[in-house]
Amino acid sequence: MVFKYDINRNFGKDDNDLINSITNIVDNSDFVIDFHEGYRFNISDVNFIHKSMGSTISSTLNDYSTNISNHLIADINTTITDPNKKFVYLDDKQFDIPYTLRDYCIKKNINYNLVEITGINDAQPLELRVAQTKHILRSLFTHLELL
Repeated sequence: MVFKYDINRNFGKDDNDLINSITNIVDNSDFVIDFHEGYRFNISDVNFIHKSMGSTISSTLNDYSTNISNHLIADINTTITDPNKKFVYLDDKQFDIPYTLRDYCIKKNINYNLVEITGINDAQPLELRVAQTKHILRSLFTHLELL
């Protein structure tokens, strides 16, 4: 029997050691950045009923987190030449999913950004995904004057 458990659908719902460890850290944080991988590029994913979250950044809906999202998108997009692979800001209500870390941060009023690199099923080479992750983190830390 295969047991599938999606940790990012159980924040504030399940009580287990891993979720408790993460929420203890989050509860004592001013800002959370969460990285995931999507399976297609959201900007060019127009022919699908269920659009991918790939190459998107979303946030808790406050000016601080939204401004950081827009800064990160503008910066990472300077490195991407293909217009069909650029990052976009995602504020589609279909992606307001209960019990995700984003939902948890909204309920706790914690600033949060979700970065969805496109990579599931090797949609992009691992080296590119790692480079994009590093670029976004460097941009964030510079923006927050931590670098």
